[in-house]
Amino acid sequence: MIRILGLLLALPAAAPPRTAPPRIVVVVSADAVPYQQALAGLRRELTAAIPGADFDVVALGGDTARIAEAVRRIRGGPAPATLVVTLGTLATRGLVSRVPDIPIVAGMILTAAELDGAPNATGVYLEYPVEVELEWLQRVLPDNHRVGVLYHGAESGRRVAEAERL
Repeated sequence: MIRILGLLLALPAAAPPRTAPPRIVVVVSADAVPYQQALAGLRRELTAAIPGADFDVVALGGDTARIAEAVRRIRGGPAPATLVVTLGTLATRGLVSRVPDIPIVAGMILTAAELDGAPNATGVYLEYPVEVELEWLQRVLPDNHRVGVLYHGAESGRRVAEAERL
């Protein structure tokens, strides 16, 4: 993910030279420990990779009403953000459609579908191949041979069909 961020910051070669350090706004979906660990690691790695970068962190705390504040912080300040990083589905869904003109890198999202239709967005998602999920089910529940699944056909139908095939 750090390499993706570095590449995105280097991409606008045709843009005028920057006079200020890059401004990175990180929008965190929730206050849970995994999000805080991801934020700490992201900040540590980006600080080392991009010395002088200006970081602004917006914590949504699971509240969609705070997305408007995140958009204001992305667009505000001395200059608009150079890059937006979202951690979690809530932040990603809330910003992809509202910030179409600034590169977005998403982390801690479940599927690539969260970024559909957003040419300015890329990310790392947490979806495991169906084969891996079934392998783990067999390891954890070796004596069980049937699995029940509740799912949304439009969102998960493809994966359930693949699991049935396997």
